[in-house]
Amino acid sequence: MASAVARARNARRRRPARRAVAAVAVAVTCIVVVLAIIAARSMQHAPVPAYAVGGHCSEDCDIAADGRGDLFLPRLDDRTIRMFPPSGTAANGIEEDSLPSTAIRVPGADAPVAAGANPAGDELCVAMKTMPRGTGDLVGNGSVLCYALKPRVAPARTLTTGVMNPLDVAVDGHGVVYVVNGDDTITVYSAGNDVPAAVIRDGVDEPKGIVVDTDGTVYVANWASSSVTVYPPRSVTPSRTITAGLSHPVGVALDGRGTLFVANAPGEIGSSTDGNVTAYRRGESNPLLRFDSGTNNTNTIAAGNGFLYVAGDSIEVFRGVAAP
Repeated sequence: MASAVARARNARRRRPARRAVAAVAVAVTCIVVVLAIIAARSMQHAPVPAYAVGGHCSEDCDIAADGRGDLFLPRLDDRTIRMFPPSGTAANGIEEDSLPSTAIRVPGADAPVAAGANPAGDELCVAMKTMPRGTGDLVGNGSVLCYALKPRVAPARTLTTGVMNPLDVAVDGHGVVYVVNGDDTITVYSAGNDVPAAVIRDGVDEPKGIVVDTDGTVYVANWASSSVTVYPPRSVTPSRTITAGLSHPVGVALDGRGTLFVANAPGEIGSSTDGNVTAYRRGESNPLLRFDSGTNNTNTIAAGNGFLYVAGDSIEVFRGVAAP
């Protein structure tokens, strides 16, 4: 009899604990559901282009931007790099010749194929190939010509050692230049030098784009492996690889909050035939959101000062797409 009473008392004591565990489980389930709903809504409320810059791009168009939002556009047709301030892209439906710009004309028989600007907007490096007059053929190993933009535009240094068919270029806030080469290497040049200080090979697989964060973290878009490899500052070995939400990425960009934007090739994951853009919070490998690029033949992407530029047959300009 005594043992039965004791068992009953113990059972009564356990009931509140069981109820507490059940309540915690319900609360956790509710939190998970709410977070899932928020995530789903963030994917559904994808941004749309605010306006377009027409007439300045064609297929394989490349662009770059600095921290102020200035836009740099290498053009093969007239062998120039066009520079557009953000205030010049503030209207809707801008067409060729109505967009104010200044131009840098590259020397000799060279033609610009890609560009990268430092955040302050006082240094611009341009990847170039030789294009004989009267032809549209790009020949030779190529080079990278860096310009000082302040107080006036002037050539600062030329990089040829380690450059092999340059595809993209980036410049960080300390004057370090990163050149994406067609031989699956990235050559790194310290400020003021024209000989590589390092070569990145590990994790590079048909790279198409590169961007450097303010802390020196490097992001490389690999077309062949549908990935973005992430390299810690001053490292040639990737610390992680992003694959979720990517398919044949062609460009990468960072906004002021460290949000990573990746341009995917046309006709890939969940996109129209225009191509799409996938966004990731700093340090994360799962997508925050995905949206159509708004331009045919999406080729590259750039960001600066609240502007996001996506280039293809036109340049689509987005605002307010940074992660909160």
